Amino acid sequence: MTSKLTEVTEKEYAKAFSPDMKRSSLLLIKGMLLHPILFFKTLRKHPNLENHFDEYAPRVSFGRTDHPLDDIGPMQSAFTALPKLLYRSAQSVLSVELLTQDGNQFRFRARAFNIFSLIRPENFYKHVYDIEGKKTAALLNLHIDIPRDDVVRVRLRKDDSFDESFTPMVANNVADETCKVELTENEDHYCLRTRKLSLRIYKTDFRIELYDSAGKKITTTGGRTDNHFGIAFDSYPLGFIRDRRYKHWYAVNAFDLSHDESIYGLGEHFGPLNKVGETLRLYINEGIGNSTGRVYKTTPFYVSTRGYGVFFNQTQPMTFWLGSKEKSKVQVAVEEQALDYYLFVGSIKNVLDRYTHLTGKAPVPPKYSFGTWVSRMSYTSQEQVLAVADTLREKQFPADVINLDVSWFKEDWGCDWQFEPSRYPDPKAMCAQLHDNGFKLSVWQEPYVLKGTTPWREAQDQNLVARSRVPFTFCGQYEAAPIDFTNPEAVSWYKNRLIRPLLEMGVDAIKTDFGEGILPTMQFQGGTGHDLHNVYPLLYNKAAFEITQEVHGEENALVWGRSAYAGSQRYPVQWSGDNASTFGSMQASLRGGLNYGLSGFTFWSQDTGGFAGEPTDELMIRWTQLSIFQSHFRYHGLYPFREPWQFSETAQDVLREYLNYRYQLIPYLYSESFDCAASGLPVLRPLVVDYQHDRTVHNIDDQFLCGRNILVAPIMREDATRTHYLPTGVWYDFFTKASRSGGQWITEDYSLNRLPVWLKGGSVIPLGPVVQSTSELTEETPLELIALLDENDKASARIQLNRNRISDISVERREDQYVATIGNDFPLRRVRVFTPGGEITEDNIVLKNSDRSS
Repeated sequence: MTSKLTEVTEKEYAKAFSPDMKRSSLLLIKGMLLHPILFFKTLRKHPNLENHFDEYAPRVSFGRTDHPLDDIGPMQSAFTALPKLLYRSAQSVLSVELLTQDGNQFRFRARAFNIFSLIRPENFYKHVYDIEGKKTAALLNLHIDIPRDDVVRVRLRKDDSFDESFTPMVANNVADETCKVELTENEDHYCLRTRKLSLRIYKTDFRIELYDSAGKKITTTGGRTDNHFGIAFDSYPLGFIRDRRYKHWYAVNAFDLSHDESIYGLGEHFGPLNKVGETLRLYINEGIGNSTGRVYKTTPFYVSTRGYGVFFNQTQPMTFWLGSKEKSKVQVAVEEQALDYYLFVGSIKNVLDRYTHLTGKAPVPPKYSFGTWVSRMSYTSQEQVLAVADTLREKQFPADVINLDVSWFKEDWGCDWQFEPSRYPDPKAMCAQLHDNGFKLSVWQEPYVLKGTTPWREAQDQNLVARSRVPFTFCGQYEAAPIDFTNPEAVSWYKNRLIRPLLEMGVDAIKTDFGEGILPTMQFQGGTGHDLHNVYPLLYNKAAFEITQEVHGEENALVWGRSAYAGSQRYPVQWSGDNASTFGSMQASLRGGLNYGLSGFTFWSQDTGGFAGEPTDELMIRWTQLSIFQSHFRYHGLYPFREPWQFSETAQDVLREYLNYRYQLIPYLYSESFDCAASGLPVLRPLVVDYQHDRTVHNIDDQFLCGRNILVAPIMREDATRTHYLPTGVWYDFFTKASRSGGQWITEDYSLNRLPVWLKGGSVIPLGPVVQSTSELTEETPLELIALLDENDKASARIQLNRNRISDISVERREDQYVATIGNDFPLRRVRVFTPGGEITEDNIVLKNSDRSS
């Protein structure tokens, strides 16, 4: 090629400006002779190299982490280039050839090359992979399956053993028999097309381009770096990478990241909602708070505002660089020499629906679980538990569940799944008395069998626990071993020997605490601790949920879990773990819940008031005001405890007011839960779910929607001034019903007993009476309907009263009257209708019966 302006050929340009290999070699030899010890240190990656070479400076200097692949950066000097080239190896897919098609399944032979050996000095100013005549590093197998019009599965392996069996995360076969894939072969690429997407798979300079049904490019995956310097490796093609100084091969892939794109999901992370700019390793651990990168729940799934989502169907730890390494890429490295991921195409709502179709929808928990949970660490006797129940009723703080934490055993924390008689002389009678008073009972336990207990001896004799080559302790106090939930016999033992007697005694729910501590070297029947670390909580919670379902019935099954992985949404409910009694932790806990909802989880809770520390009256009130709009709500914490009467009389009055609001909202929350669960959507949802096309909401993580129709902007600092955003439409103040137009930011001051809560125009909100327990809310309890008319003087709702009873409600203006059409069997107390101009009098509301109920 010749430049028209300079008439210099590319070869001449490269010769003039590319590194001279002879000169570089001489410099390298000279450096080795003059500094042999230093050169040897570069080979061994000695820890003090940062004192000699800039490129060995702490990785934070380059925006990198301590991940092994972050150690593979540019080769800046001859002295350090040789060790990097010697130690690096790659099997990067650079060309593919279609071998077979079987229906909607396509098998490609993928030629993989060691990209580090393709470096040429003459290409220092452009990143090219010249593979003509070059030896392949490996022949890999690439499978692309399209089970339905908007779902693609991509798998890469060294061998051809593509096992079709499901991983623990996958619950359903999403294949649609009506899906037809059209294959066309072009000169440089293959095209696979359905009614909703198309893929262009390039034969050389391999990459996969994903397009929607209108032909708009959504993203590109599997291709090379965007950095054209030949010596830079900031992103890698699809394949496997290894630095021989580290243990693992890594399966790597990358997706293009647009300048206007937002990324959500990946689990219950307590940082910003929009993950662009973050580096996250998915490896669950003991959080010890809600305000750091330590997380209890990870999910190898994210969703993009560009119209796609990705789920990595693998249990191994993996790291995501979301525009944090190469700013125009989302990169992933899985700690396994295999890759298996699903692509979903559509809006955030559609992607969440498809993802949870694959990994399972959340069942709706029992109605009592939507009431207040009251707990502390810890109630220490049967007498104390019954006294707490009586006090809640006496002081009229509505509540449904009391949780026993770590002190129902002989020794605090000494879990043996047995009530200690000196503390709880008659647990069966206690359960019955609580039930008579409108309470359910939850009990704490964990998945580790403690040495010295009766279950320990049984588990060891029957080989029901994991084996570990290093010491494993629980809370630093007990020698212990995790139950092996990959062993069917251990699962049955846990269910029937440990949990069933408690449930049959009258315990209603199991608090499935812990599960994050699986060590990499542990040996389970189903694999190593490294491979099972993330998925262990899924197996643990599954067992507890299933035995609760067996004993108490499908409609009464739930757990109260702390750790989770993809698929754990099938076993609700999870809470955020051990947060702290500060406004900062309150903010972070909320972000965790919003992130979690965009990871495929419908139900979530947190410890209102904070678990550790001492909440002030103000903090407790503000946190309660937030929490009553979550799907689930619990008071729990350390000394001085979180029962409402631990606070001033003035604070108690406000807390009681908001607990009453909570119980009035249970018909709405319960109905919304059915809709959310069926769609894979969260009850506590970020605004971006419903207003994806409004870029203003893409980064809002201090507001949320409660279901579809209630917008909440909690006050999360010691400041009465709150700025918040109302999306387009008409909105009504929850307390006064005054209306505001959306599409604007609002700044106002709020007294301690108020916060910004808005009802969406066009909705109908069912409200129940003030009660002390959900046991008072029967299917025939009369409900009040609050109709909030939109710009067209209409409102509607589909209200689900229970698992089998649905009523369609509509309200609209007809001349000078407002007609409310309501199902014949709906338990109606009254209808109130609001317009932007104010409330409509009862005389102008006409009730009309409809048979649109089921």
